[in-house]
Amino acid sequence: MVVNARVQTRIDADVKERATAILDNIGPTVDAAAHDAWFLAKVQEALDDPRPAVPHEKVEAHFAERRAAALLKAGQGRA
Repeated sequence: MVVNARVQTRIDADVKERATAILDNIGPTVDAAAHDAWFLAKVQEALDDPRPAVPHEKVEAHFAERRAAALLKAGQGRA
C-alpha cells in the first residue's frame, strides 16, 4: 500500500535557495521521462563542452586522493 503525505514548513530563504540549486543539479527523481530528458541534456552538455578531455589516469589519481582524504577525515584511513 502506497501512502502519500505532505509536510509543510517554513524555512529560511537562504536555505531554500541553496537547496534549490543543489536539487536542480541532481535533476528530477520521480518522473522517469523527465529524468531521462534531463539526463540526456546533461550528457549532451558534456559532449558539447569545449574544454580539453582529462586523461583517465589523472581523474583516477585525483579521486583516489579525495577518497583517502575523506577516509582520514572519517577516522578510517591510515595516518
